Amino acid sequence: MNREQERIQSEIHSMNRWQALSEKHAQPAALFFSELQKEEEEKASRLAGLARTIGLPIYPHELVPAGDAVRLRTLAQELMGSGAWNLAIKITDPSGEAIYRRLGIGPDEAATAASMCPPHSLVSLMPYRDPDISGIIWKRPEQLLVEMVEGPHFWITKWAPPGVTVLLGRASPISPFLEFSPEPSDAQREDFARVTSTALRHLFGRGLQAVLALDSKAYAEFHWFRRTGMRFIDCSFSDAWVG
Repeated sequence: MNREQERIQSEIHSMNRWQALSEKHAQPAALFFSELQKEEEEKASRLAGLARTIGLPIYPHELVPAGDAVRLRTLAQELMGSGAWNLAIKITDPSGEAIYRRLGIGPDEAATAASMCPPHSLVSLMPYRDPDISGIIWKRPEQLLVEMVEGPHFWITKWAPPGVTVLLGRASPISPFLEFSPEPSDAQREDFARVTSTALRHLFGRGLQAVLALDSKAYAEFHWFRRTGMRFIDCSFSDAWVG
């Protein structure tokens, strides 16, 4: 498959394609997008629940009213610790719609953004710094897909920027070893194996071949830091994500 064919193939799975299809299947699409929206709204509580029940490593997460500037700054400083971290911020208006998102900012920028939002908006704060590796895992009964990229990953459903290599690994019960595209270097293969193994043990408590034998589903997004390990930024066992 040449690059143009790959680009066209990627568009089949893009949000634009989903939106176009929704116009032809209004009711099923409305239900589908409603499920996705519900998953998004419940993400913070879902991750906190998984942290409690299975020990899933996640980022600490704080919510604060946008109008409470003093508490916002206090929480921001606590999340940033000794300065090794910056902030990830999301602000939602009273209807629940996200109106502001930024990564890698400081408390002054966070406070300024919150002060410009409508009354009764809600600020979500987490620590952030660029990860060494970002990844996605999609487990279905018949297949496991793992996508990884060095550094941050901003282009889910989009074509990666020029010069950025996104590694895809896939395995199945009948082919229980990761097959890669494109072929990774030895160092990339080592990282891929280590990160995949760690992620699967966090999610399922088992290694690759044992996970492939499970009749289970999962979708997860994560960051990997070579010094401090893994942090999950999303994890769902719902049909809304995994089909």
